[in-house]
Amino acid sequence: MSKLEENIIFDFDGTLVDSSVAVNKLYDYFAKKYNISSISSPETLATIKSLPLMEKMKKLGVPMRKLIAMSMEAKSMYASFISEIKLKEGMIDILKGLSERKADMFILSSNTAKNINKFLNLNNISFFKAVCSSRNILKKDVEILKLLKKYRIEKENAIYVGDEVQDIFACRRIGLKIISVSWGHDSLEVLKEYNADHLCTSIEDLYKCLIGDKKQALV
Repeated sequence: MSKLEENIIFDFDGTLVDSSVAVNKLYDYFAKKYNISSISSPETLATIKSLPLMEKMKKLGVPMRKLIAMSMEAKSMYASFISEIKLKEGMIDILKGLSERKADMFILSSNTAKNINKFLNLNNISFFKAVCSSRNILKKDVEILKLLKKYRIEKENAIYVGDEVQDIFACRRIGLKIISVSWGHDSLEVLKEYNADHLCTSIEDLYKCLIGDKKQALV
């Protein structure tokens, strides 16, 4: 294992877990409460996923001044959906493989640490050294730097794994390498435009990127 792979920081929603059920319910709630566009069809959802955050908000009719308040409300409501959230299929093999190789794993998400820890405890997942939260979804880079400083990790020895263009922006601002995954909130097409260090389109791709060839690992 290279030093780069010794410290892996994962995003949560859309990366480690499939939280689409919760996200869709929250979208429906906010559409009714704030009279904004709803995601009423797979085609509409595909369009939304193909847009960066600011354009998503514009397409849905969400004023940017309300984004932080809506984010806080969504985090509070999220707890009621945790039993419906599932670990991404195949992700457990990656976590076990990294654990066997003595990698330090972290979660840093715009979701709350309370929600994430509730999910981890419910599913008996204990691979992570720490769970951290970024209260401002537009300033995840600040929280990543705090995590690196707290655990005395050099940026050269860490990598972030996320599913959104905002994750790429955050990592670029601080010079941290990033792996983007295409099964989350942003589409493969939009992720391609922003040139992450690695782009994984399947759980097998991510396994190879972080651990190596699975067949060799099982020998």
